[in-house]
Amino acid sequence: MKTILVDAIDGLISDTGEVFQEMYELLETYPHTKIILTGADDEGFKKYKLDQAPYQVFTLKHNPEKIDPTYFKMLFEHFGLKPEDVIYF
Repeated sequence: MKTILVDAIDGLISDTGEVFQEMYELLETYPHTKIILTGADDEGFKKYKLDQAPYQVFTLKHNPEKIDPTYFKMLFEHFGLKPEDVIYF
């Protein structure tokens, strides 16, 4: 079964830290594991209320940024995933 990766800010979470309800409801229609991806550091984690997010949150605190392929290599390693195991929203 695929794992759904969801971009945090402006994907599932607004810039004020609120969950986009329509996106959440769409994601809930799938039985798959969901992981929220962010680069947020400790300050950003609080600012965007990621501790209240509906799914597990993965961050590398901007080291590296998500635009760096290393971010995803580390994500896959951390969760024991392969690129073909995921769907990214």
